[in-house]
Amino acid sequence: MGDGTKKKPYTNKDVLRLIKKNGGPEGLDLSERWFEFEIDLHGLDLEGINLSESHLNGANLEGANLHNAILIKANLPLTNLKKARLDNALLREANLHRADIEKASFRYVDLSWANLEFVNLRADFRGAGLWGANLMDAEFPRDALLEEVEWGDFILGEDQEGWFEEAKATYHRLKMWYTEHGVPDIAAQFYFREKEAERKGASRRRDRMKMWFSWAFFGYGEGWKRILIWIASCISLFTLIYFLIGKFLPSVGTLTPDTLTNSLYYSAVSFITLGYGSWIQNTTGWVKGLGVFEAFIGFFMMTLLLVTFVRKWTR
Repeated sequence: MGDGTKKKPYTNKDVLRLIKKNGGPEGLDLSERWFEFEIDLHGLDLEGINLSESHLNGANLEGANLHNAILIKANLPLTNLKKARLDNALLREANLHRADIEKASFRYVDLSWANLEFVNLRADFRGAGLWGANLMDAEFPRDALLEEVEWGDFILGEDQEGWFEEAKATYHRLKMWYTEHGVPDIAAQFYFREKEAERKGASRRRDRMKMWFSWAFFGYGEGWKRILIWIASCISLFTLIYFLIGKFLPSVGTLTPDTLTNSLYYSAVSFITLGYGSWIQNTTGWVKGLGVFEAFIGFFMMTLLLVTFVRKWTR
């Protein structure tokens, strides 16, 4: 008879005895216990059992009922969870390394920060929470049910651990899965995270700077609102420059009449390349040159905004 320690782990008979003694699995506390390697618990009713921080390495839980079970930080590597029912269970920070979860039900399961390395996710994850989970080398088959997964901030465990190349690969696979299943908004989130992992993992300074510019300026093509902020900042900056030149450096260039309102108008017209009309006669010196320079910047940024906006809203 086992006592749940590492030296004397629980056997199948011990588990059945404890369930019977408790009057059922509901509320039975077997947390932090050890179970014999590859223990056979397949098909058992374990609804509501507490297996937090337990050691179930290689356990056979095929077809088991683990509805509402508590498995926080449980060690479940190489377990067989085929067709198991884990709806509403708590698996936060659980270790499911290389577990077989084919056709299992993880509906509304908390899998936040869980380890799902090398796991084939051919299971039902509708309503499940996978924020912060480690999905390194996990498989995302077409028949997996991931459309309604809650991803939190979309940052995976391997990214948080600093494994940026592995994170980039996982983000890419998730982006492709959601794209193929017609969920463009989530695909866009994983595309952004993929580029972020690439930026953080870049070894050359030139690559890091290029990726940083892409992130800061237009969010890797996803941040059209960010471009609007840059546009407003650019127009405001040139407005101030035109006004100050006319106010303090009239010998360098002028804008007549030199008021803040006219400077704003001249800056906006230059930026969107609307055309000055008779205004061109009221500018001299550097003000003209700066207007041309701002028009060049404006043409580039307006084109970038249009491309980003269309890409975002026509998926």
